[in-house]
Amino acid sequence: MFKVLKNKWFWISLPFLAIAVFIATNDIARRFAFYSLPMGSGAAAKLACSGVYVMGREPDEVIRRDMRPFYNPLMKVASFEFDQEKQTASASMLGMFSKKALYRPGVGCTLMHETSREELLQQSKGIAEHPRNHRPEAWPAGDVVVIDERDATIDWDQLNKAIEGSFEDNTENKIIDTRAVIVVYDGKIIAERYADGFDEQSRFLSWSASKNITSALIGTMVMDGKLALHQPAPVPEWSAVDDPRRNIHLNHVLTMSTGLKFDEPYLPNSDSTNMLFHAEKMGAFAAGKPLGYEPGSKWAYSSGTTNILSRVLHDTAGGSLKSVHDYSWQRFFEPVGMTSAIFEPDTYGSFVGSSYFYASARDWARFGLLYLNEGRVGDQQILSKEWVKYSRTPVEASHGMYGAQFWLNIGDPAIDRKPLMPDAPKDMYLASGYNAQWTAIVPSKNAVVVRMGWTTLGAKFDANRHISEILKALPHKAGPQVSEVIN
Repeated sequence: MFKVLKNKWFWISLPFLAIAVFIATNDIARRFAFYSLPMGSGAAAKLACSGVYVMGREPDEVIRRDMRPFYNPLMKVASFEFDQEKQTASASMLGMFSKKALYRPGVGCTLMHETSREELLQQSKGIAEHPRNHRPEAWPAGDVVVIDERDATIDWDQLNKAIEGSFEDNTENKIIDTRAVIVVYDGKIIAERYADGFDEQSRFLSWSASKNITSALIGTMVMDGKLALHQPAPVPEWSAVDDPRRNIHLNHVLTMSTGLKFDEPYLPNSDSTNMLFHAEKMGAFAAGKPLGYEPGSKWAYSSGTTNILSRVLHDTAGGSLKSVHDYSWQRFFEPVGMTSAIFEPDTYGSFVGSSYFYASARDWARFGLLYLNEGRVGDQQILSKEWVKYSRTPVEASHGMYGAQFWLNIGDPAIDRKPLMPDAPKDMYLASGYNAQWTAIVPSKNAVVVRMGWTTLGAKFDANRHISEILKALPHKAGPQVSEVIN
């Protein structure tokens, strides 16, 4: 009996023993095991946690619709566990490298790095979920939306056809997956549609469109005199007299022209993945990178720079998760009316400003309308007009592509660089994130277009076609000329 059992477990364990030997003796396999698998587990745990507890969806649906088709092929072999009582989600790859994320009311999910649940709960003490009571006023001040198709200046047939087209998905596994589209014109919602399983209350992950929220929060501090654009950024790692990074100004960080060496591609052991899925203090991780270029001389897209901004925001607001959370709500989210906002932090308590902001599509439309109205909500100037203009002014080194955390649609004929969306107006500027999250602000159309979704596995949501088709339905409005935007 013992001999049979011993042989049984020998044969069961043999494949795992072979894998272990292969990993131990092969450099590529070691890199895969020690970088790819933990990264995959970390991403899986964090996204699963937020999908269930922040977005309020069922675990099976999150795994099927979000995790399995995700860009990382390891998600197909990930296993998940949810503890509803402790509000955690755990994930592992091939039964190894388990990672866990914790949900906390008001601040969402945080991947746990050498940190206990008790420590994280203590960090968020005093923060509660903000109420999302129905507001009986008309949108944007309230939650009442009535679409009136009597405006003869709008081509309603074109608009409805364009909205329908933006939800078309002929891919085999339905991986275009548009989940929400909203169109705002003259300050009102004129089109709004959701995919099955989502509605006006649903929160969506914005990925890199989070950078635009971070920029706006920094903008409130500049407006209030707490920070200065053209002074050295208040980053402790750069404070030594002989440190060349001392010459990095806040403006350089906002416009991604710091000159810091930061490897953005989301590959195993790259800076971006190590920051998001291994670093406890993401801002410190990015701030620790050396200079590769003179500050201001080169533009390079970097999520690390945004998380440096997030730590500046955190420290300037008071140096704790509660202080930055309260500041953000009192100074920005509440006045703008973005009551669904959840900005998830790292274990340091700093918002993951590059990637982890959640909000409803209607709140993203409010955000776009804030910029369209030059920083104003009602009779309140939330952001200065100067800040809005600065946000959409291209940094020279980007050749018409980028402003202060916003993508621009200007292009640069001098180097034959076409606009990001060639068929859309050149004065359009955008909050853009992975999986084709788009909030397009179009002054010449007096419009905002929001698209939220989960486009994966190399599929492409043709934003140029869909957003342009939507905008064709709207008349041209007197807005700032492209030359004004550039200058």
